Amino acid sequence: MQNAPTVRRNLLDRLDARQSSVELVVFDLRSSPTVDVTAADTLLTIAGNLAQRGIDIRFAEADGAVHDVLNEVQPDHSLGQTTLNERVITVIEEWRDETAAGVDE
Repeated sequence: MQNAPTVRRNLLDRLDARQSSVELVVFDLRSSPTVDVTAADTLLTIAGNLAQRGIDIRFAEADGAVHDVLNEVQPDHSLGQTTLNERVITVIEEWRDETAAGVDE
């Protein structure tokens, strides 16, 4: 994920431009077969920015290497749930179920 700072800025700009509120952002990592520590740190920054806005962050389609790096930099799951190879729709459905049940992950 070599363009992590650009992704961060673009995401925040898009959120600022929206007329309606956003409760969840899902990163589809299928096109990011590698995530280094710098990119993971940027994702931590994004997670913090989103948390300040009351927005949850989750990850989908993370392969084993990406999953390992994300869990290494945030063992407390401060970036949100990172599950191996889980599809975007599954991540959204699980978040909806947790939200409906009042679970705060």
